[in-house]
Amino acid sequence: MQNMKRLVVALWAAAWMGCGAEGGIEVPLRTADAGAADVGVDPRCPTGQLTCGGTCVDPRSNALHCGACGRACASAASCVNGACQVTCPMGQAVCDDRCVDLQSNALSCGACGRPCGAGEGCAMGACVRGCPSPRATCGGQCVDLLVDAQNCGACGRACPASQSCTAGACVSSCPSGQLTCGGACVDARSDRANCGACGMTCAAGQSCTAGSCVTMASPIRVEWTFPALWSRPGGEVWLPTYLVHLFGLRPPADGVYQLETACARLTNTGTAAQSVSLQVRAPGYATDRSEEVSVSPGAPLLRCVNPAWNLPLLYALRSLTPMGIEAYARDASGTMLSSAMRSVSALPGNGVVWSQSAVDRLTTTSADTFAAMGPYASVFVTPNDATVTTVRRAVEPRSQYGTFGAIGWNASRQQYRTEALPRAANIPVGNQYFDRIYLEGNESIAWALGTVTGGADADIDVYLFSESQYGAWRPGAASPTTRSWTNQRSGASGTYTASATGGWYRLVLFNTTDNFVSRDVRWARNSTRADVVWDALAAIFNELRSRGVIYRNISSSYFEGYQPISLPRDSVTMRAANCIDGALLFASILENIGFEPVLHLVPGHAYVGVNSAPQSSGVGVTWFIETTMLGDTARSWFDAVLCGLSSCVVPMPAWSVDVSVVDARAARMRPIPY
Repeated sequence: MQNMKRLVVALWAAAWMGCGAEGGIEVPLRTADAGAADVGVDPRCPTGQLTCGGTCVDPRSNALHCGACGRACASAASCVNGACQVTCPMGQAVCDDRCVDLQSNALSCGACGRPCGAGEGCAMGACVRGCPSPRATCGGQCVDLLVDAQNCGACGRACPASQSCTAGACVSSCPSGQLTCGGACVDARSDRANCGACGMTCAAGQSCTAGSCVTMASPIRVEWTFPALWSRPGGEVWLPTYLVHLFGLRPPADGVYQLETACARLTNTGTAAQSVSLQVRAPGYATDRSEEVSVSPGAPLLRCVNPAWNLPLLYALRSLTPMGIEAYARDASGTMLSSAMRSVSALPGNGVVWSQSAVDRLTTTSADTFAAMGPYASVFVTPNDATVTTVRRAVEPRSQYGTFGAIGWNASRQQYRTEALPRAANIPVGNQYFDRIYLEGNESIAWALGTVTGGADADIDVYLFSESQYGAWRPGAASPTTRSWTNQRSGASGTYTASATGGWYRLVLFNTTDNFVSRDVRWARNSTRADVVWDALAAIFNELRSRGVIYRNISSSYFEGYQPISLPRDSVTMRAANCIDGALLFASILENIGFEPVLHLVPGHAYVGVNSAPQSSGVGVTWFIETTMLGDTARSWFDAVLCGLSSCVVPMPAWSVDVSVVDARAARMRPIPY
């Protein structure tokens, strides 16, 4: 975007404002408490670990994520210092990432990849014809049927894990200190199902120690955080009611925010995976929600849970409202592992917090603070509201293009169409007709005369002036022009392409005094990007003015940076809007049409702009309009545009910041669902 009075589309950084209101609390965006990313480095994981599939893992030793997420080692391999290594039992060797007995494997007999010939087996590392008794060939290997536990007495007859092969038969062979229970060897000193004796089972939550069942401490450690809550000096905690519909909605990978009600960081210090039930409640304001998670040994797990908030109830709040948020973690037996509770004040549902001065998180410049808070306020731009759609339909006939859907971005999201629109003018002798034009950098203007009538050999002079050239122009005198086309008759045409900087121009049709007769001219020129934006701003401005919508510094209860907001539909119904309300109303209608609005904020004031081309195209400028001039019937829509461009309400502001609504939507800042 080009710069025209800061006509740069920047990611919104919001400021406190109220068209004269006071206040300020600055609340930072916080990502550290908001929930783990699916893959990558996460500051909540211990140093050296990664987040893979929502779980913290050590890539130096995790065989499923060895050196990087998703890089799994083969079944016989382990992860050592981030590299897969195969470690085989004694007597076996690594061949093609598999453990092989070189003494009996006919495919690798005595050495990896040394196969025996047809009809040969491998015995003692050497290929022999057949397989000498008492050995037999099983699965291509020469095995001893008298002692091989996988081929005990016959090929394929495997002994259970608790038995060994002796003289070709499977027999129990429990180590010293173990018992045979149900055909299996168990250590009655530690086996929970056979504690002290076969069949003696320990209760849930108990372990078997020295043959006795004892209550054990859980290996699970739980730490709760509440990322979406705003802590304030003095201990008060706010729930940002107007953002609750975004809770749990994670942004793209490069997003700047995460909002979660409660997050549990779980660590398992034991040796086996543990099942944990997480529950988060907000009694009276949300339906409880529970989630079951499995926590693997060693690797920390971060899981966030959001209750099903009652949005209509919350958004109907009109004062600070006390409530409680509760979080619980229980093990598989229902035993409480951890609990956390927060007493909070829910903000009214019809307002925003503009600044951070009341929150003890950031110590930044004003612009930085506003940049952190600003994107949240875009939720009050509500393009799909029924009232906004009704107004947009009423605006359409005011467009010189018929409907915005036929000419604007709804038809082509790449660029506005620039077809010529027919014009007609009667120009008396010595008089002129002009169009005021803004050409962006490298943008072209093209005109064409349909007919020029009035007298014999009717013609007309066509000039293109810059604003300064037009001010100095004297008909009949030699004057500088940007381009001139004299004595142009029916069917003539011309084009001009602006420089890289662009600027304001006047396209003049002049009937010279030597013609002695008026000229009737039917002609056309292409629509510039500014023409289409102006058309939309004029149509919206004039429609709202016809409905009696005026500026009014609506009296509201501000407290410590909080400002009530009138929803766009309410501004239409009340026929009144302060500066931020008017900006949100215009932005909602513009987004409904298909434009990309921008909210512009300066100390104590706000107004709205619109991009003249899609932000992604890399061209275009942002045109601003001062919405508080709706009620001043002595001023036109174009006066409001010029006021917006010059910041006439707050001349030379100490700072200014913009928010691109399209950027906010890309970060999943969805409209508030009233």
